[in-house]
Amino acid sequence: MNAYPDFTDEQLAVLRTYGTERATTVGEVVYSPADARNPLVVVLAGEIEVRDESQGHDVEFARFGAGTFVGELNLLTGQRPYVTARVTVAGRVVPIEAEQLRTLLERETELADLLVNAMIARRKLRLADSADHAVIEIVGTARSEATLALRTFLGRNSVPYRYVEAEAPGDDLPVAVTPDVVLPRATPGRLAEALGLTLAAGDDRPYDVAVVGAGPAGLAAAVYGASEGLRVVVFDATAPGGQAGTSSRIENYLGFPGGISGAELTTRATFQAQRFGARLVSPCRVAAVEPSDAGFVVTLTDGARTSARTVVVAAGAEYRRLPLAGWDQLEGAGIYFAATELEAELCAGADAIVLGGGNSAGQAAIYLARRCRRVTIVIRRESLSESMSQYLIDRIEGHERIDVAANTEISALRGEDHLDGVELRDTRTDVRRESEARALFCFIGARPATTWLPAEVQRDEDGFVLTDVALDRKRLPYETSLDGVFAAGDVRLGSMKRVAAAVGEGSSVIRSVHEYLEPR
Repeated sequence: MNAYPDFTDEQLAVLRTYGTERATTVGEVVYSPADARNPLVVVLAGEIEVRDESQGHDVEFARFGAGTFVGELNLLTGQRPYVTARVTVAGRVVPIEAEQLRTLLERETELADLLVNAMIARRKLRLADSADHAVIEIVGTARSEATLALRTFLGRNSVPYRYVEAEAPGDDLPVAVTPDVVLPRATPGRLAEALGLTLAAGDDRPYDVAVVGAGPAGLAAAVYGASEGLRVVVFDATAPGGQAGTSSRIENYLGFPGGISGAELTTRATFQAQRFGARLVSPCRVAAVEPSDAGFVVTLTDGARTSARTVVVAAGAEYRRLPLAGWDQLEGAGIYFAATELEAELCAGADAIVLGGGNSAGQAAIYLARRCRRVTIVIRRESLSESMSQYLIDRIEGHERIDVAANTEISALRGEDHLDGVELRDTRTDVRRESEARALFCFIGARPATTWLPAEVQRDEDGFVLTDVALDRKRLPYETSLDGVFAAGDVRLGSMKRVAAAVGEGSSVIRSVHEYLEPR
């Protein structure tokens, strides 16, 4: 993908129709981090320089001359600008504001491909350069769940940042530094608000679809809904990707013979949904869904509210945990629920344990073995063959740094501020032994995240949502017992619990949404 394409005369003529041409003067600030939003700026003549001018920084990122455009992926994500665009050579430009840009992307396919691909390519360049020249900075400690939460949030939202290890623990850590604010004791929610990634205030127009959950099912619903003209908002408690986004590798997803990481797959889906106009909001938890004259009112735990004509429940599941002393305080400080590059970096050179015998556990073990001294897969069953695909078993059996501890459970945790080891118990003999593992990756399944749903939505005893139930009228496919509320993906009773299946359900549910919204 070309990050800095040149427009043809014909393309420039089309672009002019979506904005108002104006002159620029040397030194003029086109936009800066002080602005809540910025336009896409087509340069007809002159030059614009993009720099990081935040406190203590003075870094040039790019210069844009005639026939190019100024703008980045934040034009799709809604993130406020984090750089300053300043005129260095007077000329003429065509600013294209957000609404006009959305119309352009819908109508001009060739230009839309060129613009979106360039925006994504520019963001990837910024991500690759983030260690040296990132505008956003996180200061924290590796042994901190709060620091890991911030880094996970930024990484899953493809926001470039630089991580700085604090010299010593402190009450203000972690600290998030953005171009216009410093956040002590930062949380993903406060940082999202500072970056402009939260629900837009004053947006009272009802959405056609509110999707709860941004895993594969939710993202698929967003892509298909938005591409078919529906106004879509997606809420996620953590960040786009869901549990699939934490998978180190998916090798049986159709169309990727070489495999693809869960993060890469869901990041592509996120960009795709945003291209079609879906609004993604995270981190935020839905506290309630209540019927209203417009359809439903969706209330978040922070009190923010929005209206939607329909709701798609794609909240997936919450990780299961072991009932062991010290577990809660060690989450994010040695106990992890994902095996991405970030977590692998935190335990490089140490011993690690992978708890669980499914495909996610197998992929995690293989991935971690590249960085860890030794990886032990702990399972309660007799062998991996009961729950893992054979191609993964073959790789694990042939790997010199991976062991399998069958008929074994974790009986105790060691460590106070960070995991220092675990006690393993043989379930057949009750013999216990110590492991010096400094990292524990937990893949023992999950339970549906449905406690927030209204009572009218029927669930089974485990919390999985019932769809297609027989009531006063025939239910549409994927519709729950509450009119206008649908469910897709792992949260639905009877779902296959596979990424491909979740994508299929998320795509298919939109047909039912359309049918529900049609005048009767």
